[in-house]
Amino acid sequence: MIKFFRKIRQKMLTENKFSKYLLYAVGEIILVVIGILIALSINNWSNDKELRHREQVYLLSLQNEFQTNLNKINEIISENKNLMNDIEQMLTLFDNNVLDTISDKEISDIMYSIFGNTVSYRPSKGVLTDIISSGNLNLIQNEQLRQHLASFDSTSDIFEFQENGINSAKEEMIRLLNINGSIRKLLVHRGLNFEHQSISDAVNNKNLFSLTEFENNLMNYYLSIRGANGSKVFGGIKEEIELILIDLDSEIEKYDNAKIVNIVNSNINNIGIEFLNKLSNFRDSVDSIMQMERFAMTPMLMDFCEIENNKTKAIDILNWFEKYKKSTDKEFSQDTLKEINLRKERLKSGYNTELS
Repeated sequence: MIKFFRKIRQKMLTENKFSKYLLYAVGEIILVVIGILIALSINNWSNDKELRHREQVYLLSLQNEFQTNLNKINEIISENKNLMNDIEQMLTLFDNNVLDTISDKEISDIMYSIFGNTVSYRPSKGVLTDIISSGNLNLIQNEQLRQHLASFDSTSDIFEFQENGINSAKEEMIRLLNINGSIRKLLVHRGLNFEHQSISDAVNNKNLFSLTEFENNLMNYYLSIRGANGSKVFGGIKEEIELILIDLDSEIEKYDNAKIVNIVNSNINNIGIEFLNKLSNFRDSVDSIMQMERFAMTPMLMDFCEIENNKTKAIDILNWFEKYKKSTDKEFSQDTLKEINLRKERLKSGYNTELS
């Protein structure tokens, strides 16, 4: 091919057809430029496709990670509520009228449930940390989602301050228990047996409830946990996780819808026409499928209607499917329902006839 064009140029030069040669040269340059632009476009398209694939991988991984974090935060909030109930019960023991009605074992059980629990939250951030540290956060096109992800990376710092206050109050109560009570007696009441007697056997843990300092620290512990469950800490973290999951679900759904559109177009362009050419009568064939109650074929039937530009039949198929769906307990997969809804939207946008 190169030799062919070279001969043409040489012939024009030898025949002194300079104007034609100049015009030819310009045309050749234009063809080269067009070829380069096409190559660049193909390369850019390929690169963009790869970036979008990586984005979807990240989105799905983040969805799993933040669903785990939501489960964790819900579990922590629930455990803290139970802990607060135990503390409220323990606070009533500073009333001697209540304290006299409670046995030593019941006191040990309450104290064990309070001192044996830890208020802590460590979110899973492996995927998020990898995305941010590798500089790939910009692969995510949704700006709002990027901002939420970037801000979530610092949420653990908010809780660490609150956690320090909670642990400080708890450690002070344990210190008072060590001085004025008996951990050994608490463990005995919890079922742990010791071979020998101890001087602490004579100590009564009820003595703790005559100490104002113990009550104050218990109250501080309660208020710290209550604050951790509030909107500024765990409540706020939960809300932020839920917002991130909403954005992630939305972006992933866009990707799923795009895949469905490609399937529809593939059916229309590659399968549908070839299949329909084999049918002797479109309407009779569709009616036969409907009579056999092959409801799972609804998306494909809708594609055939689009090929035939048969809006009336398309509406009949939709109504046929909706009627069956309402009359049966059978559940269709989310993918099937998404495909049908997408075709319903295509029908609305492509035809003027209203759907029932």
